Amino acid sequence: MKNEDLKQIAVNIRQKATELLKDKQLKASRKFTKLDSLKLIYELEVHQIELELINEELQIVNEKLELNAEKYTDLYDFSASGYYTLSNEGIISELNLQGAKILNKSRSELINSNFTFFISDETKPIFIQFLEKIFSSSNKETCDVTIYTNSISETFVHLSGIRSENYKDCFITAIDITERKLAEIELSKVHEQLKQLLHHEFEIRESERKNISREIHDELGQSLSALKIDLGFVKDNVNGNIIINKKINSMIDIVSNTISNVQRISAELRPGILDDLGLIPAMEWYCQEFEKRTNIKCSFKSADILLCNNNLKLTLYRVLQETLTNVIRHSAANEVQVNYYKKKDAIFLKIMDNGTGIDTEKINSGLSLGILGMRERASQFNGKLHITSAKGKGTELIFELPFDKNEIA
Repeated sequence: MKNEDLKQIAVNIRQKATELLKDKQLKASRKFTKLDSLKLIYELEVHQIELELINEELQIVNEKLELNAEKYTDLYDFSASGYYTLSNEGIISELNLQGAKILNKSRSELINSNFTFFISDETKPIFIQFLEKIFSSSNKETCDVTIYTNSISETFVHLSGIRSENYKDCFITAIDITERKLAEIELSKVHEQLKQLLHHEFEIRESERKNISREIHDELGQSLSALKIDLGFVKDNVNGNIIINKKINSMIDIVSNTISNVQRISAELRPGILDDLGLIPAMEWYCQEFEKRTNIKCSFKSADILLCNNNLKLTLYRVLQETLTNVIRHSAANEVQVNYYKKKDAIFLKIMDNGTGIDTEKINSGLSLGILGMRERASQFNGKLHITSAKGKGTELIFELPFDKNEIA
């Protein structure tokens, strides 16, 4: 019970006692009988007993209030969270011990100081907006800010606050989240390093593929071509031996098939058409080769999009290659549609099949290395990979990449 309430009760009792005294004086002016005197004495004794009982009850209530106040004070002061009472300008009127600890000052030093002074410049606008929201509504508001308690260390704090009933101040709860925040920052750094490492690994792998493709095409392809020419010369100079001619023809066929396989392997490693003619002819060629090799109908449609960024072109080609490889391995489809188009500030590669579909759990599990690789390729360009599928209804893959105007010719 507050002091103001006790004072008001005392005033009310005083007024009531004065009125009773006047009434008694008025009655005393009349002629009292002996019986009236006895009644009056009896009533006074009853009132005295009532007052004594009320006084005892008040003492018990007061003791309970003091005990509860001590418990509240202990809970308030020794809480793991910081508690502050702030004005709409951020002036601290009350705080607990943890609140003082978070700001790294004594409680007495912090009373009447401005909480905003302790907020870092980077997060000060966030705190000011947070305070404005609290006083403009009755809802609970939250935010994360950084507090500088000295010139070296910083404390990350999660704040939640609500306006008081008198509209003059608000109650703020502060939780120190420094350890969690530092762990998140460190995890973010590690994740970024892994992305850079993966990007570097992609570049190394593509460089190796290019070199191997060139070596296979130039060295092995030329050697096989020379061998085929020599076998043709031997065939032309063998006179009339049917068995030898038959054997040579068989060898020439084997060499011809080997040359074709070498060209195919070289093109799959790094198609020269991609470097020489560009992305759209390369994708169209690959779709045609895919249809020849698998007997799966593969239609290709494309808008007139000429990319300048070689890494972007290679990424889109590899996504097409990976997706069609998955169609062969898993979909049991007999038709695939490939559509390459532009919309606003993004380019899209959409690939749809009419196969058996993929389980949603498998798409989101992160266990599919092919899907994981495509997601990582997309993240290098701030892109997105959308996969929708249902059992027996095929699969639709959309590879979305935002682009800068400078990336298009």
